[in-house]
Amino acid sequence: INFFKEKMKVRLAAQTLSASVADALTYCQINKIPGFNNCNPTIEYCKRINDIFDFLNTRNFLGKQQYKKPLYISDESKIIEFVKSSIEYSKSLKYQDFKPITNSKRKTGFNGLITCLNSVYNLFNYTVKTGTMDFILTYKVSQDHLEMLFSVIRSRGGFNNNPSAAQFEATYKKLLIHTDTSISNNANCTPQDSTNILHVSSNKKKPTQNFLDMLCVEEEP
Repeated sequence: INFFKEKMKVRLAAQTLSASVADALTYCQINKIPGFNNCNPTIEYCKRINDIFDFLNTRNFLGKQQYKKPLYISDESKIIEFVKSSIEYSKSLKYQDFKPITNSKRKTGFNGLITCLNSVYNLFNYTVKTGTMDFILTYKVSQDHLEMLFSVIRSRGGFNNNPSAAQFEATYKKLLIHTDTSISNNANCTPQDSTNILHVSSNKKKPTQNFLDMLCVEEEP
């Protein structure tokens, strides 16, 4: 893979910094394979980032796994502990010359994770703790939906990364009529559920209470 050309693809980072990679590193270390000695910090790093990704992408309200289930008020103490420990770990990472990575040239991604964790925690306090919502599915407020919309807009213009205002307007009007926003396999991210991001109905919705979005139901891996 030419990593420089693929640096905007978040899914590659999610595949690399995953629990399966951490397990593979652990296996190589236990079996004393050359080149994998003393890789415990890398194993911990992969696991930590994997847990943060899971926490920021919860999408199944029936999920039972620790970091993949919805954010309920009953789990407030665990949520606070996870957010604080994840932020402290991110800030403790060192780059070259033992300089904190959050103050280095590589700071953008790590500061972004810290901002996302703080934002989710504040959203939890503003909605769930006040009783406005029963729970939060963090994937519903992720940037993936915007990335997929941009991917479709680019593909409609012959994969034009810099459409004019007129081209964008024409493409957007077409998408409002045809809301099936299927994206390219080479897009920066992939859809994790069937959320409809461009649906506007003229019908009046009936008031509902404690409504659960059935699109969020999926089998646990």
